[in-house]
Amino acid sequence: MLYVNGQDIERLVLGVICDAAWEVAPVTFAAAPEGYLAAIDAFLREQGRDRRQVTTLVVVRGPGSATSLRSSLALANAWAFAQSIELVGVEKCRDEDDDVILSQVAHAHTAPLLTPLYEQPAKITASTKDALGR
Repeated sequence: MLYVNGQDIERLVLGVICDAAWEVAPVTFAAAPEGYLAAIDAFLREQGRDRRQVTTLVVVRGPGSATSLRSSLALANAWAFAQSIELVGVEKCRDEDDDVILSQVAHAHTAPLLTPLYEQPAKITASTKDALGR
């Protein structure tokens, strides 16, 4: 199981879980959302693994940064759909250690699609452009 924690807009945390324990302890990558896929590829390469070997994605749903959660969950949802792999969503407060999710993984159920859990409502504003896009 590949663990993906995209709660923070400036970093991505990745690890490998086997039998509800860390096979590869979480590693933090300095990466903005547009660098998440490259960070995952680098992490897997460092571990001598390939994306095709991933059978389950354990993804932190939040709470956290709305932008980073939407990005990490969109990536996970698309990857799971395209490769027919399982998704497991976990919740973790930002200040908690990544180890808190291990007990959730042991009792988790897979989901066809993961949605984000935000710290506060997303601030999405209506466009101020007119009908002609001005």
